[in-house]
Amino acid sequence: MGWTMRMMAILVLIVAGAATGRSAAAATEIYGLVIGIDNYTGLAPKLQGAVNDARDVADALTKSGAREVKLLIDGAANRDAIMAAWDALLGRAKKGDILIFHYAGHGGQEPEHVKGSEATGYDSTLLLPAFDIQGEGTRERLIDDELGWMFKRASDVGITVLVVIDACHSGSMTRAFDNAAVAKPRVRAATYPPILITDDRLPPFPPAWAEIPEDLPNVIYFGAVQDDEEAPEVVINGQVRGALSWALAQGLRGGADARHDGVITKEELQAFITENIRMQLEGRQHPSVIPPGFRSLAFPAPAGAKGPLEAAASPLDLAVPLAIIHTSGVDATDLAASLKGVMLADAGGTVVPAVMWDVAAGRITAADGQVVADFAADPTRGIRRTDSPPAAPPAHDGRSDLPKVQAALDLWRQTATRPPAESGGALTLAVINTDRLGPEDLTRSLRGVKPVAVNADPAPMLTWDVARGQVFTNLGDLVYQFGDRKADDPTRGFTRAVAAGDNRPANDGRGDLPKFQDVVDNWQAVQRIKRLAESRSLQMALKPDDKRHTDGAKLTFVIEGHNQTYFTLFNLGSDGTVNFLYPLDTAEVKDPLQIPLGRAYTVPLVVEAPYGADHLVAIASAQPLTALHKTLQEFDGKPMASALVTVLLKDLEGQTYQIGVHGSYTAAAKP
Repeated sequence: MGWTMRMMAILVLIVAGAATGRSAAAATEIYGLVIGIDNYTGLAPKLQGAVNDARDVADALTKSGAREVKLLIDGAANRDAIMAAWDALLGRAKKGDILIFHYAGHGGQEPEHVKGSEATGYDSTLLLPAFDIQGEGTRERLIDDELGWMFKRASDVGITVLVVIDACHSGSMTRAFDNAAVAKPRVRAATYPPILITDDRLPPFPPAWAEIPEDLPNVIYFGAVQDDEEAPEVVINGQVRGALSWALAQGLRGGADARHDGVITKEELQAFITENIRMQLEGRQHPSVIPPGFRSLAFPAPAGAKGPLEAAASPLDLAVPLAIIHTSGVDATDLAASLKGVMLADAGGTVVPAVMWDVAAGRITAADGQVVADFAADPTRGIRRTDSPPAAPPAHDGRSDLPKVQAALDLWRQTATRPPAESGGALTLAVINTDRLGPEDLTRSLRGVKPVAVNADPAPMLTWDVARGQVFTNLGDLVYQFGDRKADDPTRGFTRAVAAGDNRPANDGRGDLPKFQDVVDNWQAVQRIKRLAESRSLQMALKPDDKRHTDGAKLTFVIEGHNQTYFTLFNLGSDGTVNFLYPLDTAEVKDPLQIPLGRAYTVPLVVEAPYGADHLVAIASAQPLTALHKTLQEFDGKPMASALVTVLLKDLEGQTYQIGVHGSYTAAAKP
């Protein structure tokens, strides 16, 4: 059986006598060959995130102290250049060193070169920029068997080889995607069915290469997905990315160093990659690991990197440049002195304000024009006689708004330096199938959204189908179903297109605006918590699976790998409804505040309304989160996701904790 690129995005660690411990890791030299291809000029369609991936991974390796990193981007990543760079790095590396091969781009399949060598009958390939199915372009690909030979050469001389292949060649989405109104996300698979090559210009390779076993001695496979999944290109932290490469780079920068001992082990890297991919892709990708147990790996973490178990610096410690305008009676300096975590900036000065507080208008606006808070959004104040004019508003000096300003800044501050779409700032939104009111009329009434076209690239984070009363993510999941409108489709994650002549009443969207604002606010809250969880995520699972669950379904939430004993669990429903799940103290349930270490802990759950996108949030902390528990009791059953985030951040301030987010999709029972 040939050396096959398993699944569709594979992380392979060939550990040949890798040393363990801080001293051995410190003596290890790191070399890297990093490849990223977006600009395909031959058969394969163009990508957007592969070059971002390669640059990020190269940067992470450099900051990890790599002795040499060779970065090949787009046209520079041709076959001859790749082979020459690999040979050069292999010649420099010595026994005990680590040699990284990272590829981000298109993968493919083609009929096997050696009959009977592959269980599937197909070889897997990596496609290079000028790849074509005939003529000279056929040279521009790498076959799995020759890759296996490349890596075996290094392994045989005692070099540890880390191979990351962020590409795909087979599979389908876990949650079926079949909504014609929302464009399918770009995936890293060039063609279906397998590629048929004519006039092949590849140099022949020895048949013995096809006999290289998939499990070379001391080999570890981190598969980014299961066999029945694809890895779409998605927007992470404002960039189009592949989730595997993003998680790897974050992990190697120190995020995976859970023990904060300066060494990243296989178990630490596995947990970090698995949880972050699952969290970012809303359960669409489930990395597989072969072997699942212990395997020696000691990758040096960058000096000074913070592990996830270290007490966190609070996001509230970040100073926000704040301009204060249109004051009356109180100087801007005096108002700023009453606020925590701000530095006063002049709207026309050298320090550019990130946020502007218009005192007279009662409004806080971010630099990108998004309204952070509006204290005068509702102009009505009781009643007055029709024959008397409204009283002029009293002079306002801003002092009474200070508590609300502080709360708004606390909620916003954590995202002050991050790209809007991923940080809880403006969510890109497409509005389709409107009646009477245009998309611009509806979005004008919403906070925290940035209108884009439905076919925007990258895809909008949310798409609102007004006529059908449905909201979708950029991955095609049904986030929310409005009112009593019936979701026709029993399949998971989407609703089928409505046939012509549908008799649903006309809907212009105005009646759905308040609830849609709850959906937007909730989605922003989820993004904020995800950012918090990136470097300190728990290992979480929802059993029996991540498929769409219907009303009344009994599920089991599983947490493991926790290093703190105080446990908190809550859910954010599709419209921001808070469900307090653990610890409960009722007549029926009396949960202990602490859970045992060293083994998995389970919580039984049942599905109920509201349906759509649910997000379970779990926290393991060194101290009980008393204030948070009180707030969860008060907010239980109410759409209070945004307000809850403020309390969450305050209660985690200075704590030692781990936190995780698990997306799940629910629906009413099949009609």
